[in-house]
Amino acid sequence: MIAPDVYTTRPVEEELQRLEQYLTTQSDGLHVSIDSPVPIERYVIPQSLVLIVQNAQRYHRLPLHVSIRFLKHTIEVSHPVQPLPTPDETHPDLQVLVDLYRIYYNFPTVRQTDNEFTVSIPLFI
Repeated sequence: MIAPDVYTTRPVEEELQRLEQYLTTQSDGLHVSIDSPVPIERYVIPQSLVLIVQNAQRYHRLPLHVSIRFLKHTIEVSHPVQPLPTPDETHPDLQVLVDLYRIYYNFPTVRQTDNEFTVSIPLFI
């Protein structure tokens, strides 16, 4: 997908650095792994990965393992479903990210099964 505007996107490598910075401020019970090679010269809307991980923390018990996979045109972020009895209301909601991406494309997709929650966002070129 073509990036909507160079000023509204960030290289994936920079987005992963931001996510790493965020993770250093979080508890030891949150684990994030990258399960595929990181694409070069691909872009995302800034703060996408941080917002998705924050959403996982907001609604799911720790310890929590979040998996990031890069596919041809998308990033999939998934984790086991481990609902909290009372969600943490201090983080931005995933709906903010969904609305932002839908301005440009019919993305992201959010899927939940009995065992797994997955958000897919587009990779822009």
